[in-house]
Amino acid sequence: MTDDQIIPFLEFYEKSHFVKVNHRRFPAYERVDISKKLLELYRVFDLVTLYLKHHSLSERLRAKLTDLSKAPAFNDKAQLIRNINAVIQRKYSLVSLKEHRKNLYPLQASKIATKAEWKWLQAHDLPFIDSKTAFYKLIEQLSKIDYFNQHELSVHAELQESIRQIDPMKYEVFVLDLYQLVDQEGKKRSSWFLGEKARAFQIFVWILHYLEAPNQYAILSKLAEKCFTKIPKVGPISRKVGDTVLRVLDESETIEGLGVLLNLKARAKYAIFREVLTSSVRKAIHFTGLDPNEVEDFFINDYGLQGGKMERDFGNFQSMIEVVGEDKVQLLWLKPDGKSQKSIPAKVKSDYPEELKLWKVKQRDIKNELMGQKKRIEGFWHRKKTWSYANWEKYLLHHELLRFIVQKLIWRFDTGDHTILAIWENGKLVDAQSIIIGDVSTATVSLWHPCQSAVEVTEAWRNYMLEREIKQPFKQAFREVYLVTGAEITTATYSNRFLDHVIRHGKLVALAKQRAWTYSSIFSEEDPFIVYPECNVIAGVKLDNHIELAAMGKVYFRDLRTKEIMQIANVPAIIFSEAMRDVDLFVGLCSIGIEEGWSERQHRDYWRGFSVADLSESAKIRRSVLANMLPKLKINEQCELTKKYLRVKGKVRTYNIHLASGNILMEPNGEYLCIVPDRKKNKRVTPVFLPFDDDATFSIILSKAFLLAEDDKIEDRVILNQINRGRLLADRA
Repeated sequence: MTDDQIIPFLEFYEKSHFVKVNHRRFPAYERVDISKKLLELYRVFDLVTLYLKHHSLSERLRAKLTDLSKAPAFNDKAQLIRNINAVIQRKYSLVSLKEHRKNLYPLQASKIATKAEWKWLQAHDLPFIDSKTAFYKLIEQLSKIDYFNQHELSVHAELQESIRQIDPMKYEVFVLDLYQLVDQEGKKRSSWFLGEKARAFQIFVWILHYLEAPNQYAILSKLAEKCFTKIPKVGPISRKVGDTVLRVLDESETIEGLGVLLNLKARAKYAIFREVLTSSVRKAIHFTGLDPNEVEDFFINDYGLQGGKMERDFGNFQSMIEVVGEDKVQLLWLKPDGKSQKSIPAKVKSDYPEELKLWKVKQRDIKNELMGQKKRIEGFWHRKKTWSYANWEKYLLHHELLRFIVQKLIWRFDTGDHTILAIWENGKLVDAQSIIIGDVSTATVSLWHPCQSAVEVTEAWRNYMLEREIKQPFKQAFREVYLVTGAEITTATYSNRFLDHVIRHGKLVALAKQRAWTYSSIFSEEDPFIVYPECNVIAGVKLDNHIELAAMGKVYFRDLRTKEIMQIANVPAIIFSEAMRDVDLFVGLCSIGIEEGWSERQHRDYWRGFSVADLSESAKIRRSVLANMLPKLKINEQCELTKKYLRVKGKVRTYNIHLASGNILMEPNGEYLCIVPDRKKNKRVTPVFLPFDDDATFSIILSKAFLLAEDDKIEDRVILNQINRGRLLADRA
């Protein structure tokens, strides 16, 4: 940042009385009205500290800051001048240890070496350094310096020499050992996240980064996720250590650090973690000076993969990490004679324990990266994300990792008034008939959503997927589409589409978090809502809250800028469809109507009605896929698709499986048949190809169909009693 850049910036905000400031506790920037928040004015000058990292404070800039203190908007000029003087005096090169000791409580090497609470550290071999005593002393010395509340502090020569004695790779393994120790405790708070040990943990993180350890970013990523894992009703496991990790990442001013932050952001579910990550990413992007709209695509780690593989030798053994698909990363081994081996060779375990540990971490990191990138790419619809063809081809289509996701998706290419849809097939872009498309090198590229096309176009792409048995990374061709109805045009500002559905409240809380909705607990006084910032839309749903159960109310949309209720007709089509899809998902997975049996008198009519209700959009998708699938099933002759049901003719009775709820009604008297799925068994295993794997109800429907087609072979006494009792009643009637 030069004088020519920062001074106009200050002048602009001086006139409007707004400034962007840095929060000292969290690495975040916010836009603050300085005429109303004078007590927070000291934050203004953190902007200048960014400048001071690489420049001295010029006379011109100092004069501008002094002039700013005279602005009418400031009603406490004395405080402001003190802040300016503090900034001017702050050099960020060397800060005396004495200056910080008065507010710090340094660790003691003698205590670390003898006290029981440090038992794990005492028992560790510490192979990265010659002397345990030297390491304990180093921890004590570093604990006297407040590295974690300063932008930058130089380490004096004596400490630098001590740190240089540490072997970076062996030190990585030490930090991983500590990570595994705290990770074993699940969502409990380890003692390493409390008190003096948390202070030591912060120092370990700082050393890892200071050493420029080769795998530091992968380890920091794990630590950040662990620290920001939520403890129910408490908060993050360790905000103190977690903030240190994020600070190291966002101030590293490296592409790798920014890449880790972007990856964490892509898969973060915990609201506080997402909020802090957003701020950290913004800060890191500021340091790099890159375009915020493009940066996240440019620096996705490819982990050194070539052709989806990476190799390394462990003595005479060779190992390979291979990406098989967007959800599978396997570890392979070759013996010295070239033959393959599934398990890890004993010789490798004994001779290369540290290298093996890091190698397995890399395999898990690649798998986690793929999971996070699937979620990020699915979110492109919420953000109106587009690329030039050149950038899309370079950073997505041919990226060594992302290609396993991108090449199975349908993309939209816009050139003027002309739109082409295509997918990657055998090294070419083709349409739904596998015809190679023309030149689209000048096109703007975006992820296609089925609500953007006519029904016939969507059906063509669904047939394409079924004929080639392509399972997409997430529902795209078979994605549910929700269009504004006439009733919603009439109500104008809300939708009653899901009115009065009775749901399990606890399930809704968990599912809302997974879908990035904000809804903290069953006791929340706010409606569940989701923000689409790039589209300036907030979607929400009213709830009639009864703690254990809740009734769904109106779905509505607000303008993010004005907070005013929006006309349904003015909501962007994709945003409307995606928000309604989420609410339908809440009903489909949380409704008491899908439960096998309902013994309570309350809501009994609702539960019964759910099994005969009109099909939801997701159920319509199931019906469409079943229509294509039935001729290929061995039970085809026993099955028939009706408007709402899959009708299965067994040897004993005939059954109607509702395509929305999965509930079963037996003919001829419509008696309910309860079959509770065994969720301990390998779930979602079906005897036929399914073009998507995120619909557990579909798998359950198929499993029930195959079971009931051979009802004469059922041995479960509970199921048999229901079938036979109903048959006797029907015969008597």
